[in-house]
Amino acid sequence: MIIIRLRAVIIGLAFVIICGCAPAKNPYYPKATEGFQSKGFVEETCKKTFTKIKEILADNKISIDQSNDTEYKIGTGYLEGDTVMDNRKVIYHRYKYNISLSEEKDNRCKINIAAIIESSSKSATWHDTSDYNPALVKQLEQWLYEKIEK
Repeated sequence: MIIIRLRAVIIGLAFVIICGCAPAKNPYYPKATEGFQSKGFVEETCKKTFTKIKEILADNKISIDQSNDTEYKIGTGYLEGDTVMDNRKVIYHRYKYNISLSEEKDNRCKINIAAIIESSSKSATWHDTSDYNPALVKQLEQWLYEKIEK
């Protein structure tokens, strides 16, 4: 009897490992350095900051879907998020960034970053779930602010 239970446990663990169905902390979501808080601006022109942001995105393999050099706006492509099992349903996540800059006085550039998280499953198309994940939205935004502000 013990051998049958042990075999069932081993088979169950093997299934979870092979299928990747167990929810876990996922490395797909970048984090800012512990304690970092964005100022929301840099002491540079928006033209310089815009160029720097494009370089940061390229260095981090984040594609740019839309870019407007005169209005200083960028919309990135989607990045793969985690995949979790919820009530015997697989849920996929992805995210992207919308970035806009505005000139302030004294060569100061205000930065506005909005991370958008979307989810889908076999029974649901991609839809915005940012409101359900405010901590993750903030984490993603703080990571990018830190890259730009340092």
